[in-house]
Order: sequence, then C-alpha cells, then structure tokens
Amino acid sequence: MKLKEGSISKRKDGRWQGRFYYNGKRKYLYASTKKDIITKINKEIIERNAYISENNISKPITLNKWITDWMKIYKSELKAASFEDYRINLVRKVMNNQIGEKPVGRINSIDLELFLLSIDALSARHRTYLLMKGCFNKLMQTKAIKENPFDYIDPIKKPKPKEKDIPTTIELNRFFNFLKTKDYNLYLFAKFISATGLRKGEALALEWADITNKISITKSFNTVMGKVSTPKSAASIRTIPLFQDAQILLNELDKTSSRVFAKVSLWRSARNFSTHATNFGLENLSLHILRHYFATQCLNAGIAKMVTSAWLGHEDSKVTEGIYQHIKNDFENEQTKKLAKYRANR
Repeated sequence: MKLKEGSISKRKDGRWQGRFYYNGKRKYLYASTKKDIITKINKEIIERNAYISENNISKPITLNKWITDWMKIYKSELKAASFEDYRINLVRKVMNNQIGEKPVGRINSIDLELFLLSIDALSARHRTYLLMKGCFNKLMQTKAIKENPFDYIDPIKKPKPKEKDIPTTIELNRFFNFLKTKDYNLYLFAKFISATGLRKGEALALEWADITNKISITKSFNTVMGKVSTPKSAASIRTIPLFQDAQILLNELDKTSSRVFAKVSLWRSARNFSTHATNFGLENLSLHILRHYFATQCLNAGIAKMVTSAWLGHEDSKVTEGIYQHIKNDFENEQTKKLAKYRANR
C-alpha cells in the first residue's frame, strides 16, 4: 500500500505516527501498524480532497483563486524566504497575466506555453514552471481537473549557470586596497566574506555573540523580506573555524553594537560593492563571487571537498555530515592550518 501524501515514522513506544496537512495545519494520526497508519492517512486525504473539490473547485474557480487556496491549504508553513519565492515566481506572475482570470478547467497546454514564454528571464521561467506544475499536480490529485495540461508541454530545464569570473589573488588585493580608501567598513565586510565564504546575508546578520574561537551561523538577513530569519536550508546552519585572516579583520571593528558589521548598509552593501568594483575595472565582481573565491582558495589549498562544503553550508554537506562529525575536530584543524599556509604563501 502506497502513502498518498505526508510522511510516517515509528515511535519509540512502538506505535506508528503519520503527518499530513489539513486546512493549512499539520495533522497527526497514530496506529499500531504501518499498514494501519497508511490506511488512516489515505482515508483522511481522500475525504479532505473531496471536501476541497466539492466546496471550492467544483465551481468555475479561476487560477488566481486556486493558487490562493492552494497556498493557504498546502503551503502555510513555508519559511519566509520560500514563501517570498512563491509570491514572486508564481502568485505575482500569474496575477499579472490574463491566465490568472481563466477557470482552471479551461486552461490548456497552449495557455501554459504562452504564459511561460512571457517570462523573459530563463531562470525565473524555469522556477515558475516548477511551481505552477506543482499547483496543477494538486488540481489533478483533488480531481478538480480531468487532465493535466502540463502533460502536453516540454519541461523547462534550469539554464546552465554562467561561468564565474573569479579574480586572481593579485587582482583582488589590488581592488581591496582601492576599496579601503573609498569605504573602509565595506572593505572589511567584503574581505571578511572572501576569508570565510559566508553569504552576504549571513555576514550582515552576524552578531558578536556568534563569535568565539569559532563562527556560529544560525541566521541570515533577507533583503527581500527586510528582516533577519533562519536560513532557508538546514545545511546553512553551521559552525566554521575563525580563520586567522578573519580574526585580523574583526579586530579592526567597533564592538559597541551587537551586530558585527553594524556600519555596513543592510540594503545597499551589494550595490555599493559592485559600483566600486566597476569603477576599479572589475565589472563582474560581486560580493557573491567573493564566496566563490573562498571556495577556489580551498580547492587550490587541497582542502577536502566535504570540509569545504561544510564550511560553505552547501546542501551536499549534509550527506557527509555523519562521517564529518567523527573526524571534525582534528581533521578540521588540520584543514584550517593547510588553508592558512596556502594563504601565507600567496
């Protein structure tokens, strides 16, 4: 028997627990066997979908209305950053297009093709395709439509990322010397990112309480939402070494504010950095590329891939987390010294 939706797990007391969403809230069910819990959940999901179909979808509901209901029922517990992703790449794009006012049962593959082609940016088109497809899959699951128009269009693949124009150490040091004379606080901030591999939002949200002989990364400033929140990815929550180069930079900062880079603009740091880089002659240099520069240094220094992934907070670091935890202290210290030696010789 296959579970229609949700998840199940066996508790320590021997009972089985099932979880799924009902009216936007997580619902829990319990049973003595795996078969029974699957049967219970599937029954509830069938009843829930029948209720939704009878009360909402049997009427000529528009795509705009369905997306609103779908978000409320199935996506209510999204993190702030993920919710904003749905708002920008699905809700807003559909509302600004005539497809949003069309009844879901009358939307065909041609409508979808024209809608998706109206999105100029290839990466945004790919993202909207994925979110919209999930939306229509749920319409099929609730039997609100007889067939899925996504079955008749070609998948929109994610565009290949552009190659990063990563500066050499000599180029970057020359630029840092230039930036130092233009905006000293931004210079310290940017150089810190290149020394640690932190994301811009992680560095902006960093507080002095997060720093001991390690750097604890548990939050990030989201410029879209305009607030500090937990990172979107669980792998982003991590602890990295306080590299010697980073420590030297931190010693230059004023510690009167709880935020480490209190004198760096939460809103304009990336734009200001790019402007200075362009004026210097490095038009493609951004704060994010400094993170790639850190990764390149790790690669050139011979740092183990799983350690680099863990330091950067990549998703694939969770795969090796079990192994990494066993060797973390001694091995990480060895890797940190290796990176410091590489940097000293540059």
